[in-house]
Amino acid sequence: MNNILSKSRLGNSITFDAFKIFKLYNIDKTKFNYLSENMSYIIYIEDVKTLNWNWKNRDLTDNSHYYFKNELPKGIELKLYSDKMFWNYNKNIINKFHKMNDKSSICRYYMKFEFDKITHWYFNSKILIDDDKYFNITINIDNLLVGSSKIKNILNYTFSDCESWEKFKLLSKREKEIMKKLAAGNSNQEIGFNYGIKESTIRKHRENIYKKLNIKNILELEKFCSAFELIGAV
Repeated sequence: MNNILSKSRLGNSITFDAFKIFKLYNIDKTKFNYLSENMSYIIYIEDVKTLNWNWKNRDLTDNSHYYFKNELPKGIELKLYSDKMFWNYNKNIINKFHKMNDKSSICRYYMKFEFDKITHWYFNSKILIDDDKYFNITINIDNLLVGSSKIKNILNYTFSDCESWEKFKLLSKREKEIMKKLAAGNSNQEIGFNYGIKESTIRKHRENIYKKLNIKNILELEKFCSAFELIGAV
């Protein structure tokens, strides 16, 4: 466990990769399909209610990935192979994440599985696609050092830099919503009317957004939103 925690500093980089890959999944399925077949990440889509997977990418070479691809039939309950304590702990994290209903956030946690009496640790990033499905990016802990560099080599563009991603994660769901509307040209008064709250409350949200993102004006906010493809998003 100490070894895993020592590698947790790489978690932010992996989560940022997950954000980029999910964006690619939404805007260019051809590139996404190529990427998913040529990387060390396991990508899978699972049911929100059961957490059983209904799609995952190609097989990889090491034994743990072999089990993910060949020994876990479609719809299998992953909890049958998971450490019970970790499964229950992660389930609580996932439930809280789902209640947020924030499609711009990513839920991160470790998973512990046992295949053929051998323990395998994974780091997982989960994104809410819609009311029924989660998008997951998972990697074996031993491959953490490999994942990020492969992504950067394959992707020929970037949605934003990792530093901006770290700032973006500080925003609450409401702040993200207000940020999008500000960047789209809505006034404080218009936003306040839409949400049924005082204009002064919107101004306070705006101040907090500027502070968290370390920006000074609406132009910088528009550039930030453009980098994360938020303008026009619901």
